[in-house]
Amino acid sequence: MHNGTSDAMGYFLGEVMFPYQADSDFELSLSVGDYVVIREVVSSVWAEGECKGNAGWFTYIYIERRDRVFATKVIEVF
Repeated sequence: MHNGTSDAMGYFLGEVMFPYQADSDFELSLSVGDYVVIREVVSSVWAEGECKGNAGWFTYIYIERRDRVFATKVIEVF
């Protein structure tokens, strides 16, 4: 089990600033402009989350946290 950081409510949204290509089945490929539900952040390098119905690990430094997102973008996450 990882000792991750998250809000009291748990998850938060992030926007992908740089593409990330998964290297294993446990990782999540992301494209610039994607929105990710971030569920866990580990050592400020790796995060686990969900995007477009897929879940996995990705490089957290490529993500910018978003407190406000257009409703149309939230729908794309799921």
